[in-house]
Amino acid sequence: MAISNLLATINAVSFFSGKPDHFLARPLSQTTPRIQTSCCHREPSFKPWTPIMMSEVETYTKSDSHGVGIFRFLQGKSYLITGATGFLAKVLILKLVRESPEIGNIFILMKTQDQESANKRLYDEIISSDLFRLIKQTHGSSYEAFMKSKLIPVVGDIGEDNLGIKSRMAYRRTSEAVRKFYGREEIKKLKELGMERAQYYGWENTYTFTKAMGESVIQNQRGDLPVVIIRPSIIESSYKEPFPGWLQGIRMSAPLILAYGKDHIADMWGDYKSSCDIIPVDMVANATIAAMAKHGCGVSETKAYNVTSSSHANPLRLGELMDFSHQHLCDSPLIKTVMELERVKFYNSLEDFTSSVSIRIAKQEGEMSSGRGESPTMLSMKGKRKLKYLVSLARTYQPYTFFQARFDDTNTRGLIQELSMEERRMFGFNGRDIDWEHYIVNVHLPGLKRELFRGKFS
Repeated sequence: MAISNLLATINAVSFFSGKPDHFLARPLSQTTPRIQTSCCHREPSFKPWTPIMMSEVETYTKSDSHGVGIFRFLQGKSYLITGATGFLAKVLILKLVRESPEIGNIFILMKTQDQESANKRLYDEIISSDLFRLIKQTHGSSYEAFMKSKLIPVVGDIGEDNLGIKSRMAYRRTSEAVRKFYGREEIKKLKELGMERAQYYGWENTYTFTKAMGESVIQNQRGDLPVVIIRPSIIESSYKEPFPGWLQGIRMSAPLILAYGKDHIADMWGDYKSSCDIIPVDMVANATIAAMAKHGCGVSETKAYNVTSSSHANPLRLGELMDFSHQHLCDSPLIKTVMELERVKFYNSLEDFTSSVSIRIAKQEGEMSSGRGESPTMLSMKGKRKLKYLVSLARTYQPYTFFQARFDDTNTRGLIQELSMEERRMFGFNGRDIDWEHYIVNVHLPGLKRELFRGKFS
């Protein structure tokens, strides 16, 4: 569940989004409006277009003849993207630059102390990312110059008035004061209060709760501005673009898979048949761009697109995810061991799960002790910490490991139907096309292992 935001600049329409992918479209005024996140674009002025090759013109015309008009919409526009160093936003930037080199600039809002720090983050976290290696191959030695000509870092903060673009010094007085005022214990209590508040209103955590709050604020304050909301489910590694299995960070389902494959904990608190609603990151980026193109003309309405997989005829089940993980990890284990990796056993009771994990950890420690000529004992301090972590992990994932609902993707399926054949080829996001066994075994898990080892040696 990640998100990115995108905004456009010249006379135009703007798209704003929050962490879970909410996009707001609105005309830009002379003054910067108060917003929470943003992803915006601008319409080009009515001046002669920069000449391009005739073959490109023919391609755009042909591609848009019976579709949403994505290619035509992207051309010549500039964007402001918040959260640009995040997982989803990077793929969005890649797609915009790669598929529409004729776009204007992409302004990237960065929460840094000064412009020099913003420039460094742009280079370290985006330009140097292996995600953009295909663009680097295309431009060769001019790659860095090309990227810097397109990507413009802007120092700011979405939590402040006017995006904090002119108030960074004030922010650095206040931020230090907040850190001194609130100690570690107070911050912990605030987090607990936030979780309690979220669950009181029926949300599993503060993440989803604050996203719902963001949608409510946008809906109540948008006036007659067109709004597009993108709601992806659990975003995982790329399916195809820019290459299969690209992932940033150990996230979403990864801790569960690592506890299984690395620690050999073949126990899970959950339901084998529960819906495992995941969607590849490149499909979410494509859906976002398609929705922008469709609603970028400023139709005054609110439209929500659930980019999910649980509503399909053949959704992925949690048990299948773990079965596919077992299949892959038996052939390509995460660690060298003589122990055979067992299939995951599911428990409906937290008590039964905790008991089984405790016995398993004690057995592992006993085998290690026997190898050293020692007698098996109760759980060591390390074993107790491991048990505490695994139980905490199970509690965190409980809303998802017992998830039985399906999301309504009627709007998303309707948008897919409107795409031309060329748009579907270039910006496809139909989750029904996913071969789950292939994706998990041959794409996602190899990508997860690459990210794991990259982080280990970086």
